[in-house]
Amino acid sequence: MKAETTMVAEQCHLKEWDAQIRDCQSRPVRQRWEAMRLWLWKMC
Repeated sequence: MKAETTMVAEQCHLKEWDAQIRDCQSRPVRQRWEAMRLWLWKMC
């Protein structure tokens, strides 16, 4: 059961990251850079 929960959580995170990347790609370059800096800061 734990492995299934972990897999579901990983899939959820991947979907969130995919959505963030797509959102970032649709923005102008300067906004992309600021969004990526914030995203990387959150990851650390």
